[in-house]
Amino acid sequence: MNTNDEKGQHDLLVKGVIESAIKISLLGLMLFWCFQIIKPFISLILWGGILAVALYPACILIKNKTGRGKGFAATLISIALLAIIIAPMAMLSSSMIDTGTQISENYAKGEINIPAPSESVADWPLIGEKVYTTWDMFNRSIKDAAEHFKPQIKEIGKWVFTMSTNTGLTLLLFIASIILSAVLMVNAGPIKSASIKITERLTKKQGEDIVNLSIATIRSVAQGVIGIAIIQAALAAPALLLMDVPAAGIWALAILILAIVQLPPIIAIAPIIFYVFSVADSTSAIIFSIYLLLVGFSDTFLKPLLLGRGVDVPMLVILVGAIGGMIFSGIVGLFTGAVVLALGYTLIQVWINDDLSEKANEAKQAE
Repeated sequence: MNTNDEKGQHDLLVKGVIESAIKISLLGLMLFWCFQIIKPFISLILWGGILAVALYPACILIKNKTGRGKGFAATLISIALLAIIIAPMAMLSSSMIDTGTQISENYAKGEINIPAPSESVADWPLIGEKVYTTWDMFNRSIKDAAEHFKPQIKEIGKWVFTMSTNTGLTLLLFIASIILSAVLMVNAGPIKSASIKITERLTKKQGEDIVNLSIATIRSVAQGVIGIAIIQAALAAPALLLMDVPAAGIWALAILILAIVQLPPIIAIAPIIFYVFSVADSTSAIIFSIYLLLVGFSDTFLKPLLLGRGVDVPMLVILVGAIGGMIFSGIVGLFTGAVVLALGYTLIQVWINDDLSEKANEAKQAE
């Protein structure tokens, strides 16, 4: 009798395990399938979500000031973003493509004329002599110099070509992300409630604290790191175009990347200033240099205004996130990578230190 009972219990246990395994497998298959379907849109969704979270306070402010709905405020923000971000991006993209095309055509015709370097170039600290020698080599015979630096030029050419061909897709992705962010801002309430419910199912009723801390982290990094970088690049770009700096789009992109990875933009600004002094008149060069230096150091007074006080993310985390994101998913990854890794770092820290409620309250008070 006991043997039959034990056998029956064993059979029920085996049946339950098999049924559970089948259910889990089917659920896993469904989740995997869903992931594969949305995989091409992950960067779009991430960047749209980051923009929505970062700009939602502005949306509420506009709504309260105008007395109109969130739809009006979100639309107004989207139009402003398209004008502020997309127009300069299009100009810089055009500059990058035109520069590459012009160099290629002129080189094929043998019409590239590089001006002789000024004697003062040789007096630049550390790099002056090497820059002068290389510059003079290109001035004397561009074909001989190109042959001498063929491997380096080939690699740079590949990079420029890849960046140029991806520019159009990146531009479309930015436009779509801005539109998506407007939709998310309009539906922010239901989305936040759903996020809290999902998180609570996974974290034993700590969903609200986790969601609030996540929002604070995203806003801190998006406004205090990415926002400042975009402002600096956007301020530098018109000056580069005005002074006819070659490859202005690439230089503006370099300033953007350096600012996001928390390195001083002066690294990119310094060679631009040296170049302008060698080709422009003194007055124009001095005004241009002062303006670019102000842009380069503008983060000093912008960070206290825009960087959230409730979240402290190390510079190394931002650096790794930005570079890794760019390697993983291109220019958009430069923005999303920094935010996602900062968010992951913050959540791991509160999990290790078991101070979720305290950190969530600090972040909420800092807003």
